[in-house]
Amino acid sequence: MTKNRKSKNTGLHTLTGAKCMAPVVKSLLKNIQISIRSNLTPKLFFEVLTSLSIQRLSIHSIQSVGSKIPCESSLHHHLKKINLKTLKKVNPIMFAEQIKHLIKRGKKYEFAVDFTDDPYYGDKNGDYVVGRKRKASTNRFFSYATCYLIDGKRKFTIAVLPISSAISLVDTLTTFIKVIDELGVKIKVLCIDREFYRHTVLSYLESIKITFIVPVKVQGKKMTESLQVQSSYCFKYIMNPQIEEPLYLDIVACVKYLKGKKGKNGLEVHAFSVGNFTLEPKKVSKTYKRRFSIESSYRIRNTSKPRTSSKKPQVRYPYTIISFLVQNCWIILQWKYFVKRQTGPKTIDDDKFRFDTFKLIVWNYFAKLFQVPNGVTTLSNIL
Repeated sequence: MTKNRKSKNTGLHTLTGAKCMAPVVKSLLKNIQISIRSNLTPKLFFEVLTSLSIQRLSIHSIQSVGSKIPCESSLHHHLKKINLKTLKKVNPIMFAEQIKHLIKRGKKYEFAVDFTDDPYYGDKNGDYVVGRKRKASTNRFFSYATCYLIDGKRKFTIAVLPISSAISLVDTLTTFIKVIDELGVKIKVLCIDREFYRHTVLSYLESIKITFIVPVKVQGKKMTESLQVQSSYCFKYIMNPQIEEPLYLDIVACVKYLKGKKGKNGLEVHAFSVGNFTLEPKKVSKTYKRRFSIESSYRIRNTSKPRTSSKKPQVRYPYTIISFLVQNCWIILQWKYFVKRQTGPKTIDDDKFRFDTFKLIVWNYFAKLFQVPNGVTTLSNIL
C-alpha cells in the first residue's frame, strides 16, 4: 500500500511588506554601525532610509504632520555620520548575505561590470565627481562601478564602488575580483564596459589570465579599416605599437544585419577584445548580449533611489547601496515564490510580482509603521 506524499508546494504564503523588507533593514543594521543618542534608534533610522528608496522620496518630502517619522534635521545629522570607507568595505558583505544561499561554491559564473551615473550640479572639484558625456544638463556625475553575478536569467548585484580620480580602473577591477573570490565562486567570463578598453586594464587582465570580453573603442585608421567588413571574422591587433611594450589583442568583429528592425536596414559591426575566450563571433556576441540586460537593472534602480540634492558623497553612496539591496531583495523573492510550475527551465511569472507591486506592498507597511495619516486638515472650510 502506497503512502500519500504531501506536495512541497501545498502551503502558500502571503508576502507582507514586513517580510519583504526585513532582510534589507537587518543587513543594514548588522553591517553599518552608527551611534545615535536620541529617540531615533538605528533600526528606525534604516527603516526610514529604506522607505525613501521604495517611494523615491527625499527626507524633506517624507515629513508629515501627525506621523511618527523622525524629524528632518535628525535624519540628516545621522546620515552624515556614515563612513565612506566603511561602506566600501561592507557593501559586498551585505550583497553576499543576500545571495549566498542561491549560488554554489566553486561553480563558474558570468560576471558583468558597468557604471551608473547620478547627475551632479555642485563644485566641479569634488573628490568623487567625474566627467561624463553630457546628460540631464550636466557633464559632471557621481559615478558608481557595479559588479553583477549572472546566473542564467538571474542577475544579482554583488558590489558597488564609488568612482574617484584617485582610484584607477585597474584598482576597481582588482577589488571586484577579490569580492568574487570571497564569494567562493569562479569567473567563467567577465563582461566589462567599453570604458575599460585601455592598455593598462587589458594588460592587467591578460597578466592574471582572466577570461574577459570588452567592446572595442574604434580609434585609428587600421582599426577602422579592419571593421569595414560584410561578415563576422577574427583578427589580431596591436594596441599602441609605438611604445616599448605593445599589447597584442584578439579582436572579434561581429556583423549583424538589421533587416528592418526598429526601422533600420543594412548592417552593424560590433567589435570585441577577448582574452582566454572562444573566438567564435556568434558565441562572443551572445555572451556579451546578456550583459546588456543589466541596463534594465539601472532603470529599476532609478525608480527605487531616494531623492537628494546633497553634494556629499557619504550621503549619496548609502542611498545607492540601499537601492541595489532593495532590487536584489525583489529578484530573490521572485525566484523563491513566483517560479512557474512547469517542466523545463525555471521561468518567472512576471505579472504576479512586478517591481511596482513589490514597492506598493512595502510602502503600505511603512505607512502603517510610521502612522502616516491618510488625510490632511485644510486651512479653509470651502467646499
